[in-house]
Amino acid sequence: MTAANDGSLRQVRKMGSLLMLGFAGGLPFLLTGTGRALQAWLKTEGVSDTVIGLFSLAALPYSLKVFWAPLLDRFIPPFPRA
Repeated sequence: MTAANDGSLRQVRKMGSLLMLGFAGGLPFLLTGTGRALQAWLKTEGVSDTVIGLFSLAALPYSLKVFWAPLLDRFIPPFPRA
């Protein structure tokens, strides 16, 4: 493998990991926030309104992501980066 191919492969790996992290970061919001599908399903199964309301709090960090994401971009995480 040449040095040029090694750099290209590294870039593809980084983009792939960013894609997976982006997908994983949005999946809980999709399940709890968009369309309220989970709440409707829980209601048809007879779950109480209080439990459904508490369960919907899982979407709160993803709703506020716009505020805490710049802090994560600004500071260096304690784990090594590639």
